[in-house]
Amino acid sequence: VYFLAESFYQLVSLLGGDISRIIANAHTLFNFVGALIFYPFIEKGAKFLEKNIKPRKAEKEFGPKYIDKSTILSPVIALSEATREAGRMSDIVISMIRDSLKAFDDEDLDLIKSINERDNRVDLLQREIKTYLIEMVSEDPLVDKVRYAISYVTDLETAADVVDRSLVDMARKKHHLKLQFSNEGWSE
Repeated sequence: VYFLAESFYQLVSLLGGDISRIIANAHTLFNFVGALIFYPFIEKGAKFLEKNIKPRKAEKEFGPKYIDKSTILSPVIALSEATREAGRMSDIVISMIRDSLKAFDDEDLDLIKSINERDNRVDLLQREIKTYLIEMVSEDPLVDKVRYAISYVTDLETAADVVDRSLVDMARKKHHLKLQFSNEGWSE
């Protein structure tokens, strides 16, 4: 579209206004025209991406168990499903915390890899639960509870990241430097 830039500028300038208004109009018009041009190809593009970008085996095997898109119109049921999925997510985070403490005691590369994989699962669940709850908000009179649930799963995902990035790295350093904790250090 570069060769059309001058014509496009003249067209947008006809709408008038200062330079910031012209830029805003150009941006809006460009996006609108782009959406119109590509709209007929959305389905073909989605099929192309689904065909060429395959999910990894682990992604196929793991996903939300309790949330069901068909119950989104029933806020009470949808919120209870999201809560159940958040409970499952919290179980994964707790297991990560426990195993990160084991990693301080014994350098187990398989355990560290497992913690990293569980962090990816927590990320996936957080994304799915959050999307589900956001879709529900448009239909839900329980907005405050939905906000709380979104905040809760975001905090769980942050805790999983802390375990995956900080605690596991500290455990690696402890083993690399061959350090030992005192009994008081372990209790902390």
